[in-house]
Amino acid sequence: MADFGKTFGEAFRFGLNAKRILPFFILNLIALSVVFMFINAFVNALPLIGVLSFESIVWVFLSYFIGFIVIGGVVLIIVWLANLYFRAAVVDNARNYWKKKNAPLSISFDIARKKFWSVLGATILVVAISVAVSMVPIIGGIISLIISWFFLFIVQFIVISNKNAFGSLKNGYMLFMKNKLDVFFFWLILLIISLLLFVIAMIPIMIVAFPIIIEFLQVSVSGGNVLSLLPFVKQHMAGLFAGSVVSMAILSYVTVFQEGASTFFFMKIKKK
Repeated sequence: MADFGKTFGEAFRFGLNAKRILPFFILNLIALSVVFMFINAFVNALPLIGVLSFESIVWVFLSYFIGFIVIGGVVLIIVWLANLYFRAAVVDNARNYWKKKNAPLSISFDIARKKFWSVLGATILVVAISVAVSMVPIIGGIISLIISWFFLFIVQFIVISNKNAFGSLKNGYMLFMKNKLDVFFFWLILLIISLLLFVIAMIPIMIVAFPIIIEFLQVSVSGGNVLSLLPFVKQHMAGLFAGSVVSMAILSYVTVFQEGASTFFFMKIKKK
């Protein structure tokens, strides 16, 4: 059985670095801004439902929201692609860290650039396979979960072992078949820790959102008009955004921790 204590202990320390967290924090802030812009626009448009005709509402939606959704969607796709790039950089940086070379993340940007298209291709393949398998009636979800264990280390295979997209999937399957228990327990521990960190990350948002939730429940129970809450929601938008920023910082740490833990485990298991 692998030494999970050292793997996760090193990953916790690896993640506590502002320069490793910063790229993901910036990307999360961009995505958060897009989401809040959409929420704000939606909240401002809701009062029009009781004023405008159906045709006018449809026109407002087509002329404003669809354009906003398209632009927001493009921005989120760019954020997702940048996230893959920085994940590849973190994997290479974690390899150096494991070898006692605590180099800055920027040193790994060139490696990430060279490996980006393979990482993107492998990610698309994994998503396509997972979606296809999940469509199998009844047992699709279970099969999709099992298959995800094969692909835990595709980025590590590409960045560290110089595999291409197809090679990373093939080698990921072979690694799992040779180390089933180790990979399963690593996945389980990583999942539990990630869920705990996610709950912690949601605390700032929940603290700010708590008054809104209470007001919503009170209005719903009393049979009041939910639209009457709009001024109250607008009043708390700035607080919600601030709480979300704190949550994004914690989630950015979680991303670095996850990639660090996966890379450290990969380095250990490959030596067996």
